[in-house]
Amino acid sequence: MALIIKMPLEIENYSLDFSARLGAGETITLVSVTSVNMATGASSTSEIVAVTPAATVSGTEVIFWYQGGVVGEEHIITVEVTTSLGRTLEETVDLAVREEEQ
Repeated sequence: MALIIKMPLEIENYSLDFSARLGAGETITLVSVTSVNMATGASSTSEIVAVTPAATVSGTEVIFWYQGGVVGEEHIITVEVTTSLGRTLEETVDLAVREEEQ
């Protein structure tokens, strides 16, 4: 599982490549990106996953934007895709919010 380390004010993008999990000719037709605060188990999607710009598909990659968070928090971001064959695939990324070291 990948790890993103960010500062609270950063807004950045991240891409996940699903090519190894897609069959010949299979495409990504739908994307959902959510997040959960690891300490509380509560949804943190509205805090961590940026709505604008929205998650997009570029070939076999999903590109999403992340934002916000409080120093010391850790979140699990889940990217769920539906494919042209009706399959549902899921990948997760850990996100840790840290303050820049002096």
